[in-house]
Amino acid sequence: MKVSLLHNRDAGDGFRLGEVRRVIEAAGHEVVHDLEAGSDPVPILPSDVDLLAVAGGDGTVRKAVDAFEGARRPFAILPFGTANNIARVLGYDGPLDALPRRWANGRRMAFDVGVARGKWGERRFLEGVGIRLIPEFLRTAKERLEENGDGDAGAQLELSRRVFRETLALLKPQRCALTVDGDRLEGEFLFVEVLNIGAIGPRLSILPEADPSDGFLDLVTAGEEGRDELLALLDENPSGGRPALPTRRVRRVEMLDWGSLHIDGKIEAGDDGAVSVGVEPGRVEFLV
Repeated sequence: MKVSLLHNRDAGDGFRLGEVRRVIEAAGHEVVHDLEAGSDPVPILPSDVDLLAVAGGDGTVRKAVDAFEGARRPFAILPFGTANNIARVLGYDGPLDALPRRWANGRRMAFDVGVARGKWGERRFLEGVGIRLIPEFLRTAKERLEENGDGDAGAQLELSRRVFRETLALLKPQRCALTVDGDRLEGEFLFVEVLNIGAIGPRLSILPEADPSDGFLDLVTAGEEGRDELLALLDENPSGGRPALPTRRVRRVEMLDWGSLHIDGKIEAGDDGAVSVGVEPGRVEFLV
């Protein structure tokens, strides 16, 4: 295969670009060019590229999809991030040198892309969109990570998980009203998430059965009665099974006065405008 290598040198523990190229070529592929994810302007791909290999974390994968979703080439992930939620959901695990060897016999999997629209414009997402707990966690985690300086991916993940516990302990339920596929839903919530994949944040496996190729999103909510279940999401290998939170498969969620919300790993201000969240089925493909 002829491969375009999209990378983020700062992801997770970082990596050596030459080493990544070496393992790809050792598997029998040819790296025809490489570029920094998020580069501007977006370069035009060579016509003979067969595969877009993304070396980085969840943010790098989203930037690559934003830039090249119309290229009609499959993506593959070489995970170098901190959480690597997208890679983990798609089964990109194992030693780095083993992953490119799977590409020749890989299966192309359609992957839905979520889209959020507000007064700030339109944003696409791969993981999820939500209010209350996750944006509060993301804001505090960013501050704490900056205060603590650079650390390896393991240390960053552990700090993020500690911040999640602290944020959840201090958070109070808030009244929210949503329109879910035309139905009104109201309640006092700690957590409202519209998921494209079943994992977000610091490896929170919220809904392992979520299918990012089914043309639906999954709405997951929790009020005060779900606080313990939210805390239990930090357990990556729960002995008693995954905590049950109220879940509904949806195509569209709308809300007024969201306040702050996250779109994947970024925070947007909802303020006083309406936000609409939907799904674009099978927008991209991954080689799995």
